[in-house]
Amino acid sequence: MFSSPAFLPPERQGALDLPGIFGRVLLAFAGYYVMARVGLAYAIVGGAISPVWPPAGVAVALVWWLGPWVLPGIFLGSWLANMQGAPGPVYSLGIAVAATAGAWVAARLVRRWAAGYDLLQSLPGLVRFGAGAALVATMVAASMGALTMAWSGLLPWSRLGSGWLTWWLGDAMGVIVMSPALLAWRLPIHWAWTRARVIELGALLCGLLLAAMMVFLWGAPQLAGDAPLAFVVYPFVIWAGLRFGAHGAAVATFLLVAISLWGTTQGLGPFGRFSSPQAFWLMQIYITCLATTAHVLAALSAQRRAAEEKLREQAMLLDKATDAIVVRGPDDRVAYWNKSAERLFGFTAAEMIGRDETPLLYKDAAPFHEAKAAVLRDGEWAGELKTRTKTGDERIIFSRCTRLPGAPGAARSVLAINTDITDRKRLESHFLRSQRMESIGTMAGGIAHDLNNVLAPIFMGLPIVRESVTDPEALATIRAMELSAGRGAEVIKQVLLFARGVEGQRAPLHAGRLLRDVEHMIRETFPKSIRIERAWSADLWTLVGDATQLHQVLLNLCVNARDAMPGGGELKLHAANVTLDTNYSSLNPEARSGPHVRIDVVDTGEGIPLDKLERIFEPFFTTKDVGRGTGLGLATSQAIVRNHGGFIHVYSEPGKGSTFRIHLPAQPGASTDEEIARAPLPRGQGQLLLVVDDEEAIRTTLARTLERHGYRAITAKDGAEAVGIYAEQKAEIAAVITDMMMPVMDGPATIIALQRMNPHVKIIGASGHDANGKVAKAAGAGVRHFMPKPYTAETLLKTLREVLGEE
Repeated sequence: MFSSPAFLPPERQGALDLPGIFGRVLLAFAGYYVMARVGLAYAIVGGAISPVWPPAGVAVALVWWLGPWVLPGIFLGSWLANMQGAPGPVYSLGIAVAATAGAWVAARLVRRWAAGYDLLQSLPGLVRFGAGAALVATMVAASMGALTMAWSGLLPWSRLGSGWLTWWLGDAMGVIVMSPALLAWRLPIHWAWTRARVIELGALLCGLLLAAMMVFLWGAPQLAGDAPLAFVVYPFVIWAGLRFGAHGAAVATFLLVAISLWGTTQGLGPFGRFSSPQAFWLMQIYITCLATTAHVLAALSAQRRAAEEKLREQAMLLDKATDAIVVRGPDDRVAYWNKSAERLFGFTAAEMIGRDETPLLYKDAAPFHEAKAAVLRDGEWAGELKTRTKTGDERIIFSRCTRLPGAPGAARSVLAINTDITDRKRLESHFLRSQRMESIGTMAGGIAHDLNNVLAPIFMGLPIVRESVTDPEALATIRAMELSAGRGAEVIKQVLLFARGVEGQRAPLHAGRLLRDVEHMIRETFPKSIRIERAWSADLWTLVGDATQLHQVLLNLCVNARDAMPGGGELKLHAANVTLDTNYSSLNPEARSGPHVRIDVVDTGEGIPLDKLERIFEPFFTTKDVGRGTGLGLATSQAIVRNHGGFIHVYSEPGKGSTFRIHLPAQPGASTDEEIARAPLPRGQGQLLLVVDDEEAIRTTLARTLERHGYRAITAKDGAEAVGIYAEQKAEIAAVITDMMMPVMDGPATIIALQRMNPHVKIIGASGHDANGKVAKAAGAGVRHFMPKPYTAETLLKTLREVLGEE
């Protein structure tokens, strides 16, 4: 029975340890025997019943602490202690059995009733411990002991009831006083041994001892009848329980029991004037109330500390949360403000606790008040709100609000969990804008194809007309027509370039031409209130890069400059050749020594505040109002410039404008547009060419241009007709010029059919744009030469010379 694992404490379960068991039995024997001799010295009934029986508390603590193996030691200690002066051995054995049974029952009941509770540091555990060990188990021992004394003749049967009551109260007092005193020292001390705490403990002990001696010893002869004086010690007991927990309550109770017991046995104190056993019954009731008060307060204090620790842990978890968590009172004053709220809004908890958040966080408070009304009405609400930070930055949050429980009819507080979705909303806006641009690009591609087909005959026909005209005015008109057609082609190219994001390969690029294209675009599209100034020399060095991407960089900077001057101003485009030396590159980690083209985009706008200047290249960071910018323009521009081996710096001052300076690696030896001399157009040697296009004007003009420059031409209106013609004259046809987008049979299908008939056929592709990947399909079939519409006669003839010159 005693070896049942369920009975043993968890830390004591396992294999038997005989030396350890013997040591525990010996300890229990010695402890019980000594305490029993002390208790018997104060016996008031039959020489065996004491008003306070400390061995009962020692036995319960030892069985609970060391396990059931200490019961033999308790039995031996009780038997030997009661043998002296006993009427016979049966009496001593009966008392020993009663003491052992009481301890065993107490441990069993407490382990069953208080399972899962802390005995001394929780009120439920303390109540279960008192009920099981101090009340029920002591009744078992008192019943067995009182019957043994009556049977042995030490207690008259007529006084069996009063003897039983005194025994039971004495055992209960022993359990209440001694068990907590022993078990408390297994608990960790919750306070630190600071100087202030030691001084406080000394003051408590001195005050307690002085009050106890004054009540139970010194003042007894004059104040014996003034029982209310006993309550002088209560403040010190309360002090001990609240400030020093179970340890303080145990020590205070032990000292008061010892002093009050000594004074009462000597006829002193408020209970000394009563006859025995009445005096000891009153003292027992008094000590029981005193000890109960001390231990209950200690348990409540421990529960409060545990609750506070749990709250601190929960607060730490809330502070670790990425969401801003706020609790608002009924008057909108902040009651809780976690660390994430500090990071999101910029206000510290000290700044916000007790303040109304509405004027601080909401520029337009109407949506907030609507949300508040909804959560108070329905219990919860979730939605988006526009807020602002301490620095004035606008943020968009997704707020989940819940009405907290409260007394019926009382105003309720609200818990708000706020997630910053500003970047996500900007990304969504950018994504939707990208989708719109993709749709626009698809539509623009179709329009561009038609417009290029319209411009192609003009480009090829005007040189023919110019050759037959000698009148200077007519030649000037033709030149104006050529310029207008070229301008139209550039507009179409820019539409495709920026609407669809078409990218080309890196190639030598003339910086002046790049700047002229950007200047032309912004002059045509920017408000007239913005004056545009250009300054660069004609001998700008050549860049190696992607024209599309560099156009995007310059256009981004110019658009930002325009937005910084809503009321108008001056926009400057400056460029110059510079050579960076090693000293400059050592001071600028992004720079590399060597020749560069420096491009400045200068505006006279609002400027950029210093606290935002360091963040302007961060993705999604923007100084523009919500809805006016994605925050990706400058980040993309910086990435493109760095990808080209260059770097970009910004110089700005609020109220005086901004300067964005770009350095791009250059090639000084390359020729510029102005240095390229116009060479004579190459001519054919009578080769026969097959022209395939669904536009009759293009077929006719292209054939005439070829014939005027030494070629013969045969035309087809679609791919099917072209395949038929080539099948009949493939031996004579030197090359095929075919459009990519045609009805019946498009360009890629025509190319594949021609290559099946002649794997070595020479083909030149032509298209207004890469619609549906047709150019890519043709390239995959082995076609290496393409001419973007509209193309000039010069482009056509040079491409033909290259194709026909290949082996």
